Amino acid sequence: MTRADLRLAVLVAVTSSAATACLFTGIGTVSAQGNALTLEALEARLHKLENRPNNRVRAPFVVVDAGNKPIVTIDAAGNTHFLRMGVLGSGPAIQLERTGAMATVVTQLGSSDTQARLGVLEGRGPRLEVYTKEHSTIVGNGSGNRHGVFLRDGGGGKGKPAAKSLGEFAVNISESGGILRLFDKDGKTVLSAGSNTQEGGRGQIGLSAPGKAMGVLMYSGADGAGELRVFDASGKGVVELSGGLRHLLLANRAGKPAAVMRLSQGGTGSGGNFTATDAAGNNVVSAGALSGSGGALCVIHPKRGNQCFP
Repeated sequence: MTRADLRLAVLVAVTSSAATACLFTGIGTVSAQGNALTLEALEARLHKLENRPNNRVRAPFVVVDAGNKPIVTIDAAGNTHFLRMGVLGSGPAIQLERTGAMATVVTQLGSSDTQARLGVLEGRGPRLEVYTKEHSTIVGNGSGNRHGVFLRDGGGGKGKPAAKSLGEFAVNISESGGILRLFDKDGKTVLSAGSNTQEGGRGQIGLSAPGKAMGVLMYSGADGAGELRVFDASGKGVVELSGGLRHLLLANRAGKPAAVMRLSQGGTGSGGNFTATDAAGNNVVSAGALSGSGGALCVIHPKRGNQCFP
């Protein structure tokens, strides 16, 4: 049907309605002039509909169910555009968000304390964030140019203290190798493990008391042998257990060797040897296996010199 046909149909319908009314009221002839405003209004509406872009609906709008409860909401807040199913903060809800620098899918059950977010942020890449009242987990790029899995407590957000780290498994994007860190309830490091890029990428594990210097360090040496270091509260070495050197060393408070257990003949033999030193690190006692069979004990006295048995 053309527009002219539609106009004629409207005119016939209006005049026929008016003529029928006249027959019942006894009014004589019918004039179309009395219906001019009605025709103009219909034509204006028809013109508006004809010139509206196809398949376009202007936001905001809400689709509701039979009980007038929101099913889908499309709206904007500032520069954020969103499509929401349900109502955030009241039962299950899903929301698609988009800004100039972010695209995110939000799923939420009740309050924002129980929420999952999957999105892409400009400059940080993709991220998955899962929140509960007690904890949160983030997968993606974190602070310090790190990429991995980050565990935190329930802090952060409006009216809450800052979130504290509980653990992370991440890799520095500019380097190779990953690292695992565990924290106490106050966010202080208690364990770190991973690849040390400053030491040729060796694997190592460090233990420490919360907020204190590292107390124990375990790592693999360049030759693949295991190494263990134990430190005092000031960070000075106390015990050194070396798989590569095959020795156990005890240091004094000055950090100098106080006693060493190792293989005989300076570490090249097959027997055992024990050596003790004075405060200056000078040998004073040495006992161990001889190169052939049997053993010997030597004492170095400042006045009597060396005395060995046998």
